[in-house]
Amino acid sequence: MSHAISAILLCGDFSLEVAESYDLKPIALSGKASPTTKITLFPLTAQYVDHWAERLNNPENVAEVPMLNAKVVHDIVIATSAQAHFAIMETDYFGGDGTQAAAVYRGRTEVMAPTSGKIGPINAALKHLGVVTTTNSDEFDTLELHRFRSFDDLHLTYPGKE
Repeated sequence: MSHAISAILLCGDFSLEVAESYDLKPIALSGKASPTTKITLFPLTAQYVDHWAERLNNPENVAEVPMLNAKVVHDIVIATSAQAHFAIMETDYFGGDGTQAAAVYRGRTEVMAPTSGKIGPINAALKHLGVVTTTNSDEFDTLELHRFRSFDDLHLTYPGKE
């Protein structure tokens, strides 16, 4: 079974109004990380990043991995959240083979350098965000990120998307 997602994982509070103005679709993962850690997942697609990069005239990448680690994504997160403690992550697995990548930032400061590999980068990023594991689970499973194989069923829309 495949697993191919890209997302922002934001730790803490954010402005729903600002998030909606950027067409972000929040998925609350709070309560699964720890009693004091609120994590919200915002799905990303290449079309979303391209749309906002063009609209805001901000085409620069921050790093090669994760693939959607773009300056416009950072700017949107920082506009959305006062503390802006976030990770950008991606998975790309098919039939057990593949890779994952993650990076963590606090505002514009890099907390965990962009990293990719078969396993590990996302769990390391989630630790930086304060995710506490449960017995026999890693950070990825604790947040139940395995539920998201793709974001196709979310029908992500934004102005200009056909």
